[in-house]
Amino acid sequence: MKPSTVSSTEFILARHGETEWNTRGVMQGHLDSPLTPTGIEQAQILGRRIARIRPDHIYSSDLGRAHETAKIITRYYPKPIHLEPGLREKNIGIFQSHDWRTIKQKFADVYRDFAAADPDYAIPDGESYNQFIRRLVTALEQIAVRHPGEQILIVSHGGIVSAFFRHILGIPLSAPRRYRLKNTSITRIILENGEWFLDTFGDTSHLEGAVESHDDIV
Repeated sequence: MKPSTVSSTEFILARHGETEWNTRGVMQGHLDSPLTPTGIEQAQILGRRIARIRPDHIYSSDLGRAHETAKIITRYYPKPIHLEPGLREKNIGIFQSHDWRTIKQKFADVYRDFAAADPDYAIPDGESYNQFIRRLVTALEQIAVRHPGEQILIVSHGGIVSAFFRHILGIPLSAPRRYRLKNTSITRIILENGEWFLDTFGDTSHLEGAVESHDDIV
């Protein structure tokens, strides 16, 4: 009997550097705000780490904060950046550009429906959790088809990494969050013979002793 062939594609999911809205607790979603000086420094440190890892390809969300982080990384590890809209943060509709305090006051009824954690519920002008997951999984699987057996850097968003973490481990959306996910953290996932596996989650060892990093704000 011939040994089975294992097809394994590794994704390194890197969250973007700190943004101005991150520091103010403002929800970004499909909107954007620029990297702070700290965010730029975080991306530079991440770039030096990526240069040691040497992934085969670099993909990025097409939103400005992720793309800018990817461009900084390529100063240290020159590679083409492939922009992929499917890697965007979750569209949180009318919540975008507001902090949680404002959201709870201005959109009280919508916030109540959102807090019920129905995976099929979409904030007005936004997308549901299930729509978001389907978009993300489709984007990653299409990238894996293009690059089987290779290592791919994905520069994206906290919500992307958090959602996929829950998806792989089967953690319900309604379950309380018991983890942190900071700017420019690295999460490694593997697609092996059609199944997803988590290897490393939220690694910020490259930032230790160098710069602070915020927990994720969508």
